[in-house]
Amino acid sequence: VGTIRAARERAAEGDCDLLISDLGLPDGDGHMLMADLHQTYGLPGIALSGYGMEHDIARSRESGFFAHLTKPVDIRALESAIAAAPEAAFTR
Repeated sequence: VGTIRAARERAAEGDCDLLISDLGLPDGDGHMLMADLHQTYGLPGIALSGYGMEHDIARSRESGFFAHLTKPVDIRALESAIAAAPEAAFTR
């Protein structure tokens, strides 16, 4: 999905195990989306961002993302983060 609204609808349907989201979305902020979906549904999340300073990563973690990947995203890093998602869902 490509919007916050669509992501919320998909999560409400119970058809979502993991959120992989850019932080800049057409209809809002990926941090807000993650905080909402993590609190409401316990979803783990992976943030994708053009920013990768320590404070950017810390903000992503505070929002509920368990991983923060900087663009351009290394496919191996993304695969590793996805593989860690089931464990992340139980440790948050």
